[in-house]
This record gives sequence, structure tokens and C-alpha cells, in this order.
Amino acid sequence: MLNLFIKEETASILHTLKHDYKDWRVSAYVAEHKNGLKLWIRNGAFYIDTYPNTHSFNLVEKILLNKAIHKANILKGLET
Repeated sequence: MLNLFIKEETASILHTLKHDYKDWRVSAYVAEHKNGLKLWIRNGAFYIDTYPNTHSFNLVEKILLNKAIHKANILKGLET
């Protein structure tokens, strides 16, 4: 049911966050992939955006991305 609300581009980003989390660098405000995609985290799930503004995310996608970014950051921290 949730897949109805997720665009293909967002599904691809979620997949890389889940499986290739080592390719992401997460700071307090930005999650950046090695290919140059930047997700501005800003003030939580409701404010996730890309830089430059190439994608627009709906509310469900923003919540899923926020959760995946934080999980990837935790997994990356556990490996060090």
C-alpha cells in the first residue's frame, strides 16, 4: 500500500540508504551520497529537500527518508 505513495526516484534513494549506507556522509544538516546527491535534512522529516532542488518529496516520502537517513547514520557509526 505504501508503494503507491513513493515515486521511483525516491525508492532508489531509499534503496541506496538501506543497502549502500557506506556511500552516504551524514552531518547535522545534510546527507550526501558519493555521486553528489545532497539531501538537506534541516529541521526534521517535514523539511527534507534536495540540493539543488531537483526532486520534490511528499509527506510519506519525507518521513521514510528521514527514518532511512538516521538508520544509515547509526549503522555507519556501529562499524567504526
